[in-house]
Amino acid sequence: MNPVFQWVYGTPAQKTTAPPTSSTGISGRIEQAFDAASDTTGTSFQYLLDTAQRESSLQPDAKAATSSAAGLFQFVEGTWLQTLKEEGPSLGLGQYSAQIAKTASGRYQVADPATREKILALREDPDVSALVAGAFTRRNAQSLRDDIGRDATAGELYIAHFLGAKGASSLIGAAGSDPTSSAADLFPQAARSNPTIFYDGGRERTVAEVYANLTGKHGGSSPVAVDAGHVVARLDRP
Repeated sequence: MNPVFQWVYGTPAQKTTAPPTSSTGISGRIEQAFDAASDTTGTSFQYLLDTAQRESSLQPDAKAATSSAAGLFQFVEGTWLQTLKEEGPSLGLGQYSAQIAKTASGRYQVADPATREKILALREDPDVSALVAGAFTRRNAQSLRDDIGRDATAGELYIAHFLGAKGASSLIGAAGSDPTSSAADLFPQAARSNPTIFYDGGRERTVAEVYANLTGKHGGSSPVAVDAGHVVARLDRP
């Protein structure tokens, strides 16, 4: 596994290793999937593990009650299709991305309904979902670096997983400029789908509270760097 999340500002790189199965509760297959995805995409094993634990409690067939999200990383349908379309060829998943088309309106669709269901069902495959999550994180890291002018923290990368890269940029900016404002006002659709994140009973949580909630389970506050150029196509499915 590559030490691809590296602490900056002069601190030596820290190798990211897969924790023992007994200490994490992670199954052998999922551990191997995360390990391979880390090597392939340049996203750390620990980040993938932390994100999947939070999103699905490491249940590959988990499904959300309030959205189309499914799988270890709870990808909604649109994000899954877009990421698989754009990143699939570099991950050895080109046979799937070739079936996905981008419409004039910017939506991603699969013409054949049966093929669409098969592609969406891949969200429940640990090998494929981990690869796509790693590639998605790598893209988000670059987008955040461009928008906020620095490497994001692991927690901020999780915000991008949760809200998308542009949503993460907005939340990070608001946390610095207007931390007491309502996060639900800034992200009304996300608030409707995730009321426990954006509301405390009947009270709207502030931007600062939501930022702290989303980043709190993903390590410290030091910026991290993702090896954006690290790509090895290693999963080639028939």
